[in-house]
Amino acid sequence: MAVWLYAACVVALLAYFLLDIPVQLSDSLQNILAVHRRTMRELFIHNLWSAGYLRPLLFAPIKAVYELSNGHYTVWFRGVHVAQVALTVALFVPLLRVRTWSDAAVAPLALAALVAMHTFAGTIREAYPVNGYLTIVDCCLGAAVIGAGRPRWWSTPVALALLALATLTAESGLLVWVVVMAGFIAGWRGVPRWGVALLTLAVAGYFVARFTVFHVGAPGFSERSTGFGLSILDPEQIIARFGANPLPLYAYNVLASMGSVLFAEPRAGVFWIAKGALEGHLQPWTIVNLVACTSLTLAIAWYVVCRRAAWFRWRLDHGDQLVFVGAGMLVANATMNYVYTKDAIMSPAGAFYALAGYAAIRAVVVRLPAMMPSLRLTASVCLLLCATAWGIKTMGVHYNLRHSARDTRWNWAFVDEWLVNQEVPLTDPKERAIKEALQADALWRRPALPRIEIHWPWPGEWFDTSQ
Repeated sequence: MAVWLYAACVVALLAYFLLDIPVQLSDSLQNILAVHRRTMRELFIHNLWSAGYLRPLLFAPIKAVYELSNGHYTVWFRGVHVAQVALTVALFVPLLRVRTWSDAAVAPLALAALVAMHTFAGTIREAYPVNGYLTIVDCCLGAAVIGAGRPRWWSTPVALALLALATLTAESGLLVWVVVMAGFIAGWRGVPRWGVALLTLAVAGYFVARFTVFHVGAPGFSERSTGFGLSILDPEQIIARFGANPLPLYAYNVLASMGSVLFAEPRAGVFWIAKGALEGHLQPWTIVNLVACTSLTLAIAWYVVCRRAAWFRWRLDHGDQLVFVGAGMLVANATMNYVYTKDAIMSPAGAFYALAGYAAIRAVVVRLPAMMPSLRLTASVCLLLCATAWGIKTMGVHYNLRHSARDTRWNWAFVDEWLVNQEVPLTDPKERAIKEALQADALWRRPALPRIEIHWPWPGEWFDTSQ
């Protein structure tokens, strides 16, 4: 009950800042106009034939909320975003299985790792105006809750529905199958063997439909820029450098995506700490990120070593299962980043990394009283550093959300100029009314709240404003 109350406070504070952000201009306005111009059926069919992507349900939630809003766009779209974040936390907490006060003491760190992870920043701030990445995270956590629970008659149908919703929203939705399969291997029996087989057949059918029926294929080099080493390569540079042999870039992107979760470096393929050190302006926030993720990764590694006997006998408890599923999610999610790296795509792996970190830190806390004094002191200092780093990152989330609200309002002040630059004509009176309603909500009906004024130089340096 204490952890649930704490989680409610976390959601309430995030909701306070999220509801202050108007609907974003970039991406969101054009997506709202797109669902206004097409029926649900037209949107579904149109996204069945997109080159490189099979996302027929990507616009379905946007269309549904648009129709339900009845012109109150900001309230509905931001309200749905808050509901998505609340659902994420509500699905995350049961997987912790808090039973003792030691468990409860570690739960706030796990929640901090969930919401303050840099892979989660895009999902918690952006909306598009309904965040598809957050939908994938919720579906994966939902599949984990079902898999880790007791078998029910509805477990398999719901797991199949989550797989369908996630996979047809974005390609990373296939991670729902990874959660169920990895959990089953680790000992979860909420989805029975025949259910896992059905999900596997569904995934096979997805690939058949993608490559032989709709001929969607896979994204190519020309899709977008990606980080490599100390710089960001444009599509033209990528083709010139790796067009003849893309395997080195693929391998780098996969390893960089894994490193981004485990050590917070590189970020989107770029080694920011090395870049800052070489250029003479190393930012403290990069060190905070490094300490936060590396300390959690080292705790997970220590946990696996301590539990190696149980792992060799494959007698895994719930903590072992969380670590095993988290490892499977990390590898699978990183593999999906093989063409280009993006933090938001790694958000499902980041959520399960927080669960694995909780299992590891909980084991440290439980063993702390039995340790030798010197080892106990060392472990306590490491826990303090880990908790402090994640605390700073969590404060940075709210700091960035407030600044995101101000930046979004600034963008809406120049919406007409933006429409001209983007070559988006508004010929329909209804389309102009949509633009004017969103602009009025951003600038007049919901005026900006006061800035978070901290008259010290450290917030801009210690908070990860790149998020």
